[in-house]
Amino acid sequence: MSLIIKDFDKQTIVSKSHVVLSVNRIPRAHLEGLNYIVYDKARFFQRNYSDASSVNQNVLGTYNSLPKNYVCIFKFSSLREFEHILYHEIGHHVFQHILSAQQRRYWVSELHRFYPEFISKYACTNGQEDFCECYAHYFTLPSKLQRLGKKYKFINDLV
Repeated sequence: MSLIIKDFDKQTIVSKSHVVLSVNRIPRAHLEGLNYIVYDKARFFQRNYSDASSVNQNVLGTYNSLPKNYVCIFKFSSLREFEHILYHEIGHHVFQHILSAQQRRYWVSELHRFYPEFISKYACTNGQEDFCECYAHYFTLPSKLQRLGKKYKFINDLV
């Protein structure tokens, strides 16, 4: 696995070594195929791989898989916020590339649709965002996620 962690020296809140420590908490199999984790305040990296008109200036981070699988983190004001964004965006990679079609279907059609307890307001958006918010909470606030029983168990079984 060759994961490149890039440009975190362009901010002062989180050191590159802390980024590495945070990434090392994630099962290696969940990072398979992820090429970059980039701090990109100017959104230069993102604009190189996206249509400039599609860049949403309000989001704090993004996951994209064209042409490489990458996480871009644009801004954060604390270590806690950084970690939540990092794990949330890696959750998109896990959802899209690591979960089987059957696991994705189960999350979206069963856990998201018929288990209407959500870890955050943003998790209500759709099944994938629900998964990513739960994934982030698994690594940052697991006690809060444990209250959601089935969702916690699903992610815990992945890890």
